[in-house]
Amino acid sequence: MGDPKAIDCDPPDVGYQTDPNWSFITGYMEVAANWILIRENVMDLTHIAFLHKNTFKQDDWVTAPDTYMEGDTVCYEQEFDLAPLSPLFCAGMGLPEDKPIKRVQKGRMPSLAISFSDWNVHDPNPEEGCRSDFIMRGCHILTPSTCGNTHYFWGAAFDVPEIIDEVAEKTRASVVAAFNEDKALLQKLQANVATDPRGMDFPEVTLGADGAGVKVRQILNRQLKAEGRPLNQTSDRFQIGR
Repeated sequence: MGDPKAIDCDPPDVGYQTDPNWSFITGYMEVAANWILIRENVMDLTHIAFLHKNTFKQDDWVTAPDTYMEGDTVCYEQEFDLAPLSPLFCAGMGLPEDKPIKRVQKGRMPSLAISFSDWNVHDPNPEEGCRSDFIMRGCHILTPSTCGNTHYFWGAAFDVPEIIDEVAEKTRASVVAAFNEDKALLQKLQANVATDPRGMDFPEVTLGADGAGVKVRQILNRQLKAEGRPLNQTSDRFQIGR
Protein backbone atom coordinates (compact mmCIF):
# COMPACT_ATOMS: atom_id res chain seq x y z
CA MET A 1 0.00 0.00 0.00
CA GLY A 2 3.05 2.29 0.01
CA ASP A 3 5.36 3.84 2.56
CA PRO A 4 3.50 4.43 5.87
CA LYS A 5 5.63 7.54 6.36
CA ALA A 6 3.83 9.13 3.40
CA ILE A 7 0.64 9.37 5.45
CA ASP A 8 0.70 12.75 7.17
CA CYS A 9 -2.58 12.51 9.10
CA ASP A 10 -4.33 10.19 11.53
CA PRO A 11 -6.96 7.86 10.06
CA PRO A 12 -10.58 8.90 10.74
CA ASP A 13 -12.26 7.47 13.83
CA VAL A 14 -14.67 4.68 12.87
CA GLY A 15 -14.75 3.03 16.29
CA TYR A 16 -18.53 3.23 16.33
CA GLN A 17 -18.56 0.37 13.81
CA THR A 18 -17.61 -2.06 16.59
CA ASP A 19 -19.12 -0.17 19.52
CA PRO A 20 -21.78 -2.35 21.25
CA ASN A 21 -23.91 0.76 21.74
CA TRP A 22 -24.24 1.10 17.96
CA SER A 23 -25.66 -1.14 15.24
CA PHE A 24 -23.71 -1.23 11.99
CA ILE A 25 -24.94 -2.29 8.54
CA THR A 26 -22.55 -2.45 5.62
CA GLY A 27 -22.33 -3.37 1.97
CA TYR A 28 -20.21 -3.22 -1.18
CA MET A 29 -20.69 -2.70 -4.91
CA GLU A 30 -18.42 -2.16 -7.88
CA VAL A 31 -19.38 0.84 -9.98
CA ALA A 32 -18.33 1.36 -13.61
CA ALA A 33 -17.64 5.04 -13.01
CA ASN A 34 -14.67 7.15 -12.00
CA TRP A 35 -14.29 7.57 -8.25
CA ILE A 36 -14.46 11.38 -8.44
CA LEU A 37 -17.97 11.13 -9.91
CA ILE A 38 -19.02 8.97 -6.96
CA ARG A 39 -17.32 11.25 -4.45
CA GLU A 40 -19.14 14.27 -5.87
CA ASN A 41 -22.41 12.33 -5.79
CA VAL A 42 -22.23 11.45 -2.10
CA MET A 43 -21.22 15.02 -1.19
CA ASP A 44 -24.23 16.57 -2.99
CA LEU A 45 -27.36 15.22 -1.35
CA THR A 46 -29.81 17.55 -3.08
CA HIS A 47 -30.22 14.71 -5.59
CA ILE A 48 -32.04 12.66 -2.93
CA ALA A 49 -35.36 14.45 -3.51
CA PHE A 50 -35.21 13.63 -7.21
CA LEU A 51 -33.20 10.49 -7.99
CA HIS A 52 -34.35 8.76 -4.79
CA LYS A 53 -37.91 10.03 -4.77
CA ASN A 54 -39.32 6.52 -4.40
CA THR A 55 -36.64 5.09 -2.08
CA PHE A 56 -35.37 7.72 0.36
CA LYS A 57 -38.65 9.66 0.09
CA GLN A 58 -36.94 12.66 1.71
CA ASP A 59 -38.45 15.28 -0.56
CA ASP A 60 -37.47 18.36 1.46
CA TRP A 61 -33.78 18.24 0.50
CA VAL A 62 -34.01 20.58 -2.49
CA THR A 63 -31.60 23.35 -1.47
CA ALA A 64 -27.84 23.06 -1.11
CA PRO A 65 -26.35 23.07 2.40
CA ASP A 66 -23.63 25.43 3.55
CA THR A 67 -20.22 23.97 2.71
CA TYR A 68 -16.97 24.95 4.37
CA MET A 69 -13.45 23.70 5.03
CA GLU A 70 -11.81 22.59 8.26
CA GLY A 71 -8.21 22.27 7.16
CA ASP A 72 -8.39 19.78 4.29
CA THR A 73 -11.74 18.39 5.44
CA VAL A 74 -14.79 19.30 3.34
CA CYS A 75 -17.85 19.86 5.55
CA TYR A 76 -21.51 20.68 5.11
CA GLU A 77 -24.35 21.31 7.53
CA GLN A 78 -28.07 21.91 7.07
CA GLU A 79 -31.05 22.08 9.41
CA PHE A 80 -34.56 21.03 8.38
CA ASP A 81 -38.01 21.84 9.71
CA LEU A 82 -40.42 19.21 10.99
CA ALA A 83 -41.00 16.53 8.34
CA PRO A 84 -41.35 12.74 8.19
CA LEU A 85 -38.02 10.90 8.28
CA SER A 86 -36.89 8.79 5.34
CA PRO A 87 -38.41 5.29 5.71
CA LEU A 88 -34.89 3.89 5.15
CA PHE A 89 -33.99 4.90 8.71
CA CYS A 90 -37.27 4.91 10.64
CA ALA A 91 -37.16 1.23 11.52
CA GLY A 92 -33.61 1.43 12.84
CA MET A 93 -34.63 4.26 15.16
CA GLY A 94 -38.00 2.77 16.07
CA LEU A 95 -39.88 5.78 14.65
CA PRO A 96 -43.11 5.67 12.61
CA GLU A 97 -42.73 6.69 8.99
CA ASP A 98 -45.40 9.40 9.18
CA LYS A 99 -44.20 11.18 12.34
CA PRO A 100 -42.79 14.71 11.86
CA ILE A 101 -39.29 15.03 13.27
CA LYS A 102 -36.51 17.61 13.13
CA ARG A 103 -33.13 16.75 11.72
CA VAL A 104 -29.73 18.33 11.19
CA GLN A 105 -27.64 16.91 8.39
CA LYS A 106 -23.86 17.06 8.84
CA GLY A 107 -21.27 15.75 6.42
CA ARG A 108 -17.49 15.46 6.53
CA MET A 109 -14.90 14.27 4.04
CA PRO A 110 -11.63 13.95 6.01
CA SER A 111 -9.86 12.41 3.02
CA LEU A 112 -10.58 11.71 -0.63
CA ALA A 113 -11.04 8.05 0.29
CA ILE A 114 -13.78 8.38 2.90
CA SER A 115 -16.71 10.61 3.84
CA PHE A 116 -19.44 10.57 6.48
CA SER A 117 -23.03 11.82 6.41
CA ASP A 118 -24.79 12.16 9.77
CA TRP A 119 -28.55 12.26 10.15
CA ASN A 120 -29.07 13.92 13.55
CA VAL A 121 -32.71 13.25 14.37
CA HIS A 122 -34.83 14.86 17.09
CA ASP A 123 -38.35 13.67 17.94
CA PRO A 124 -40.05 16.64 19.67
CA ASN A 125 -42.90 14.45 20.95
CA PRO A 126 -41.50 11.06 21.95
CA GLU A 127 -43.70 8.39 23.44
CA GLU A 128 -43.44 8.12 27.21
CA GLY A 129 -40.18 6.44 28.18
CA CYS A 130 -38.79 6.62 24.63
CA ARG A 131 -35.74 8.43 23.30
CA SER A 132 -36.02 11.74 21.49
CA ASP A 133 -32.57 11.96 19.82
CA PHE A 134 -30.86 9.58 17.39
CA ILE A 135 -27.94 9.51 14.95
CA MET A 136 -27.60 7.57 11.72
CA ARG A 137 -24.05 7.85 10.36
CA GLY A 138 -23.50 7.02 6.73
CA CYS A 139 -19.99 6.01 5.68
CA HIS A 140 -18.75 6.05 2.07
CA ILE A 141 -15.34 4.54 1.23
CA LEU A 142 -14.01 4.63 -2.35
CA THR A 143 -11.05 2.78 -3.85
CA PRO A 144 -10.30 3.03 -7.60
CA SER A 145 -9.84 -0.37 -9.27
CA THR A 146 -9.18 0.11 -12.99
CA CYS A 147 -9.56 3.35 -14.93
CA GLY A 148 -13.26 4.23 -14.87
CA ASN A 149 -14.15 1.58 -12.26
CA THR A 150 -14.42 1.95 -8.49
CA HIS A 151 -14.82 -0.23 -5.41
CA TYR A 152 -17.55 1.36 -3.27
CA PHE A 153 -17.89 0.28 0.36
CA TRP A 154 -20.70 1.79 2.41
CA GLY A 155 -21.98 1.61 5.96
CA ALA A 156 -25.02 2.79 7.91
CA ALA A 157 -24.57 3.01 11.69
CA PHE A 158 -27.32 3.69 14.22
CA ASP A 159 -26.61 4.76 17.79
CA VAL A 160 -29.06 2.05 18.81
CA PRO A 161 -27.71 -1.22 20.27
CA GLU A 162 -28.70 -4.62 18.93
CA ILE A 163 -31.09 -3.76 16.13
CA ILE A 164 -32.92 -6.99 15.36
CA ASP A 165 -31.92 -8.95 12.25
CA GLU A 166 -35.24 -8.31 10.49
CA VAL A 167 -34.84 -4.53 10.80
CA ALA A 168 -31.18 -4.72 9.79
CA GLU A 169 -31.98 -6.72 6.64
CA LYS A 170 -34.87 -4.44 5.75
CA THR A 171 -32.62 -1.41 6.11
CA ARG A 172 -29.81 -3.01 4.09
CA ALA A 173 -32.18 -3.95 1.26
CA SER A 174 -33.62 -0.41 1.17
CA VAL A 175 -30.18 1.21 1.11
CA VAL A 176 -29.01 -1.11 -1.66
CA ALA A 177 -32.10 -0.27 -3.72
CA ALA A 178 -31.36 3.46 -3.35
CA PHE A 179 -27.64 3.08 -4.10
CA ASN A 180 -28.45 1.03 -7.19
CA GLU A 181 -30.25 4.15 -8.45
CA ASP A 182 -27.02 6.10 -7.95
CA LYS A 183 -25.01 3.34 -9.64
CA ALA A 184 -27.24 3.28 -12.72
CA LEU A 185 -27.04 7.05 -13.19
CA LEU A 186 -23.31 7.31 -12.48
CA GLN A 187 -22.55 4.57 -15.00
CA LYS A 188 -24.62 6.38 -17.62
CA LEU A 189 -22.70 9.59 -16.91
CA GLN A 190 -19.38 7.77 -17.25
CA ALA A 191 -20.53 6.14 -20.50
CA ASN A 192 -21.65 9.49 -21.90
CA VAL A 193 -18.24 11.00 -21.17
CA ALA A 194 -16.42 8.01 -22.65
CA THR A 195 -18.41 8.06 -25.92
CA ASP A 196 -18.65 11.84 -26.39
CA PRO A 197 -17.22 12.58 -29.86
CA ARG A 198 -15.66 15.78 -28.48
CA GLY A 199 -13.49 13.72 -26.17
CA MET A 200 -12.94 15.77 -23.03
CA ASP A 201 -13.01 19.12 -24.83
CA PHE A 202 -16.34 20.44 -23.57
CA PRO A 203 -17.44 23.08 -21.06
CA GLU A 204 -18.63 22.05 -17.61
CA VAL A 205 -21.35 23.92 -15.73
CA THR A 206 -21.42 23.87 -11.93
CA LEU A 207 -24.41 24.89 -9.81
CA GLY A 208 -24.88 25.92 -6.19
CA ALA A 209 -25.29 22.31 -5.12
CA ASP A 210 -21.83 21.52 -6.53
CA GLY A 211 -20.04 23.53 -3.84
CA ALA A 212 -18.75 20.47 -2.00
CA GLY A 213 -17.78 18.78 -5.27
CA VAL A 214 -15.72 21.80 -6.31
CA LYS A 215 -13.88 21.64 -2.98
CA VAL A 216 -13.23 17.92 -3.57
CA ARG A 217 -11.47 18.75 -6.85
CA GLN A 218 -9.50 21.57 -5.25
CA ILE A 219 -8.16 19.15 -2.65
CA LEU A 220 -7.41 16.57 -5.34
CA ASN A 221 -5.51 19.11 -7.41
CA ARG A 222 -3.44 20.23 -4.42
CA GLN A 223 -2.47 16.63 -3.71
CA LEU A 224 -1.71 15.89 -7.36
CA LYS A 225 0.45 19.01 -7.56
CA ALA A 226 2.34 17.96 -4.42
CA GLU A 227 3.02 14.56 -6.07
CA GLY A 228 4.08 16.16 -9.34
CA ARG A 229 1.18 14.60 -11.26
CA PRO A 230 -1.08 16.22 -13.91
CA LEU A 231 -3.93 18.25 -12.45
CA ASN A 232 -7.56 17.16 -12.64
CA GLN A 233 -8.55 19.65 -15.33
CA THR A 234 -11.14 19.40 -18.09
CA SER A 235 -8.80 17.43 -20.34
CA ASP A 236 -8.39 14.57 -17.87
CA ARG A 237 -10.84 15.07 -15.01
CA PHE A 238 -12.35 11.59 -15.35
CA GLN A 239 -9.03 9.83 -15.94
CA ILE A 240 -7.54 10.24 -12.46
CA GLY A 241 -7.28 7.07 -10.40
CA ARG A 242 -5.76 4.57 -12.77
